[in-house]
Amino acid sequence: MRKFLITLILLSGCASVEQQGGPPAIAPPYRAVLVAGDASLPVWDNAVEALQDIMAPSLARGQTKRFSAAQPIIDQGKAQLATREAVVSAISALRPAPGEGCLVYVTAHGTQRQGIFLAASGQHLTPAILNRALDSGCGDAPTIVLVSGCYSGIFTEAPMAKPNRVILTAANADRPSFGCGPGFQYTVYDQCLLEATRGAHDWRSLAQTTMTCQDDGQGLLILRREEV
Repeated sequence: MRKFLITLILLSGCASVEQQGGPPAIAPPYRAVLVAGDASLPVWDNAVEALQDIMAPSLARGQTKRFSAAQPIIDQGKAQLATREAVVSAISALRPAPGEGCLVYVTAHGTQRQGIFLAASGQHLTPAILNRALDSGCGDAPTIVLVSGCYSGIFTEAPMAKPNRVILTAANADRPSFGCGPGFQYTVYDQCLLEATRGAHDWRSLAQTTMTCQDDGQGLLILRREEV
């Protein structure tokens, strides 16, 4: 069985989201941008919708922008088209109020050394582009970045690593992530992330739980909570 290769950056400087004596907590209100970058299967939109529901108590009211590459989702008014320009513009405009933070979740196909592919515009969201958008939209505010895709560990490297950011990715920069297929509800990593989010009280415990997830070789998730 293969374990997920989870890259976690959990840096100091997130004082406004820290529990007393502990790591950054899940709870503070976040202004969020949630992105499903591909529409070839429903797994990416399923994950975005599920994370939005799970995180609802911790999201600033009326301050979540959802993006999708699936036209039916857009036609229903649930999301905007996930072009790179639109996603970057939304992140740049987050501007959290005092006491708030930023949450960015992107799930899609990843390309080695390029980033996450946004099918609607045929462009990659690169670490450099995301970093500039976060600098503009979030500044020094506590910022959570969740990137689900192959080779997504590139988002933990410079210039993305900053003292106010917590970054979780589905794979190391030189490795593919575990995939999905017809009949899957989520990608294997997204399923792991969602399960971990439901029971986590802070970002460190969430990351530790995802590190116990395994793929049985057929795309099925094994979550070994006893190892946390």
